[in-house]
This record gives sequence, C-alpha cells and structure tokens, in this order.
Amino acid sequence: MSLVAIAGQTFRLRVELESQSAAGTFQSSPTVAAGDVKLLILPASPAGTETYANSTNAPTLLNGPTAEVIIAAAETTAAGDGGEIIAVWADAAGAQWYSLAAHIQVKAADVAVAGDQMDLVNAPNATAVTAIQAGLAATGADGDTLETLSDQLDALPADTWSYTTRTLTQSSTSTTDSTAAGSIARRRGDSWSISLTIGAITGYTSLWFTAKWDRDDPDISSVLQIKLNSPSASDGLLYVNGAAASDSTKGSITVSDASTGAIIIAVDETVTDDMPAGAFYYDVQVLNSGTVTTPDSGTFTITADVTRSVT
Repeated sequence: MSLVAIAGQTFRLRVELESQSAAGTFQSSPTVAAGDVKLLILPASPAGTETYANSTNAPTLLNGPTAEVIIAAAETTAAGDGGEIIAVWADAAGAQWYSLAAHIQVKAADVAVAGDQMDLVNAPNATAVTAIQAGLAATGADGDTLETLSDQLDALPADTWSYTTRTLTQSSTSTTDSTAAGSIARRRGDSWSISLTIGAITGYTSLWFTAKWDRDDPDISSVLQIKLNSPSASDGLLYVNGAAASDSTKGSITVSDASTGAIIIAVDETVTDDMPAGAFYYDVQVLNSGTVTTPDSGTFTITADVTRSVT
C-alpha cells in the first residue's frame, strides 16, 4: 500500500496483522515490540547507502489485530519533500504474524500564499467625518432617530413581561429514529426494531447485518454484527463495540417474508445503551446457493440519548 506523510510531522501507520498459524485470518491478539518495525528512509535524491533501521518509536497494539507505529517527525524530515519511507513489519520475536511492508510518500506541507493587504494609515478627512455624523443622525425609513430607538429599547423589558400569554404549540420531544433506503438512524439506549426489504432471499443459507466505523475494519472490530443461519445454528448477536458479544440472544434477524426479503433486525436496549453515538457504515449481506451478495448498504447513525438507565 502507498500512503502520504507530511515532512516534519509525525505519521501514524496502522496495519492489521495476519496470523501465520491460521492463514487468511487476522491475529486476534498479536504481540508487537520494539524491533518489529524497520524503516528505510530515502530522500528525493538518495545516496545509495541508506539502510533499514528500527523505528524511533516502538509499535503498539490498538485493538484486535490492529497495530500502530508513530513515525517520528525527525524521520519524515529526513526523507523530505519528494522522499519515501519504506516501513517493514516483521515479527522479530517469533512467527506469530506475517510480515508486510508499506510505502509512504513524503510531501512538503502546502503553505498558502499571502494575499494583498490594504494599507489603512490615513485617518478620515473632514468631509468623511461630516458624512458619517450626518448618517448617524438621519432617521430611518419609519421615522425613528437614534434617540427614539433608545427610548424604545428602554421600554422593551416592560413590554416583554406584560405581553399576552401564548401557549406553545411545538411538541417538547421528537424522535430521530428513521429507516430509509441507504440510511438508518436510531437512538442509543432504546430497544431497536429495524424493518428492511432487501429483495427475494428464498433458500438463503446465512444473513448478516453489520455496522462499522470504517468499511475496511475487520468483522471483529464491528460496532454491531448479527447473523442468521438457516437452519438456525450459532447465530444471533456476534460482535458489539469491537468485542465478541457476551449474550448472542440480545440481537437477532427475523425473516418475515423470504419472497420479498422482508427482514427485521432487533437489538436489546442493554446492548444499544453501550454503543457510541456517531455516524457509521452498514450493510446486509446474503449467502444463497453458494453466492454472496450485498442487497442493502448505507449510513447508520446512532444519536445520543440523555437518560442512560435501561433497567
């Protein structure tokens, strides 16, 4: 992969580490340490003597298979504008995860060109002063002068408190829950029932409903993932907030009409009350006759609640 860093600034490089013992799957809790990341810093005109060296900062584990190394400002400075940094991840302590490399292009920060400035050094002349004073004293379109406006402002508090009582017609509450094509919104801490129609799924083997911060996040980092198998086995709520669900019965997918793809996603309030408020991505994925399709996807918005208690 190729990335871009700014010369003279730190750069966060994050990767997902693949397990060597189970190829094709991410390492659930990889071990990373100093010496696992080596950098080759190449300026725009390399001397040909550059060599790999340990990164200044040791890598750290963030969550699940995701690890991070912060490339220091001195390292991006050494590469400079038009330079390149090649970061190689290798498990120095053993053979827990596969090695990988990232190419980072280094560019100079774009600095805006200063625009023209107006030189305001001359004070207004007598003609300008006279015109300004005349304008301040002039009456408005309704005949008010500055003096009469001052009198009206003085009377405002009394007028406000003596004004005829008015009954508010605006409702004190409004819901933010909505379900539309490609857009779902639900309030945190509520019991969720989300009805979707995704097209015919007759004969399906599995259904997934997933919501994530980023489309590239692995499934184990999902904000929410629910699965339905046919016949039912090992399904229900799988992941919440990047961790395996402690109770799979707290989330479910129900197929109410396979011929039209009418489904209902339900999530218990004891699960939704722990979710972060924000904007996420979601999709519905179907496995049918050995073919995987994604008939619905879009944005999933969780709005913050005020009352956090659910029991």
